[in-house]
Amino acid sequence: MLKLIENDYRVIAEHDGKSSFPAFISVVVHRLLLDYRNAQWGKWRASAKAIRMGDAAVVLEAMLYRDGLTTEEVIPALRRRWPDLTRQDIERLATDLPPRLPKPRVVGLAAAEHASVETENALFSAERESLARSVADVVRRALRAMDSEQRLLLRLRFEGEMSVAEISRALQIDQKPIYRKIERALVAIRKDLQEFGIGDDDLREVLSCGSALDFGFEQANAAPLQRDEEPS
Repeated sequence: MLKLIENDYRVIAEHDGKSSFPAFISVVVHRLLLDYRNAQWGKWRASAKAIRMGDAAVVLEAMLYRDGLTTEEVIPALRRRWPDLTRQDIERLATDLPPRLPKPRVVGLAAAEHASVETENALFSAERESLARSVADVVRRALRAMDSEQRLLLRLRFEGEMSVAEISRALQIDQKPIYRKIERALVAIRKDLQEFGIGDDDLREVLSCGSALDFGFEQANAAPLQRDEEPS
């Protein structure tokens, strides 16, 4: 409407009366729409290969790369215009077209913010998963450096979720040495994590996001669970 009243209705004043006004205004609005689309996304030009392949290929290329439709979506439209084209013909044309980047689209602020948040969440999620893998790797290396008794105590305490009192009763040893040995093991693991550049904030981030942490207890510590390996 603004374009029609622009410059004191100059566009409408150009109607010479030789054609019907509805037909005239229809053409005007269509051209205004084309101008707007070109201004937003740039003028679309078919590729040289599509032109050589024929009109159907030109239309197909525009629908795929300019309008962002899928092959499934364009098949009915092309078959209405060219009934002799089969699904296989259209799929072959789509395959033979040169690859092109889709035209950039103008989106609303809300949609852009939503897309930005989704991208940011995906990046944070990938970073957290990478951090969790690093933590697990460092802990596994620290466990391999410990003796079988320390690994057994850590496994019972954290994987088995047993209290020190329960471990003491199960292994028939005093609680005080268990506390000391677990504490020394945890200090060693904490030192290794810090040397790797993983601090307390990183650990809280990993634990709060619920990342799966595989410390390799099953692979590294199967032997210490045998009765003859238990500490005396």
